[in-house]
Amino acid sequence: MTAANAVSGFLMSQATGILRNMATFVLNFLLTTFALFFFLPGRRTHRRCRAPLVPMEAGAQDVFSGRFYDTVAAVVQGTLVTGSGAGGRWRVSVT
Repeated sequence: MTAANAVSGFLMSQATGILRNMATFVLNFLLTTFALFFFLPGRRTHRRCRAPLVPMEAGAQDVFSGRFYDTVAAVVQGTLVTGSGAGGRWRVSVT
């Protein structure tokens, strides 16, 4: 009976940890998606707002904005590729 209680306690502690991690992942994913939705696509419309604040010419601002967009997009894509690779490695090691 003690062994059954120990096993069920272990399984429940693992299940709560997994659910907590999944909930944290989903929340972080939604917040990141929300932030990227508003920050990335509006680079041309935001130029009017930030033009008086940034001491650059309009052409330099466009170049900077394009490079920033490309950098953020590359980081997001690299993170997804790295995460999927790590997930694939985990699945291979379990089986």
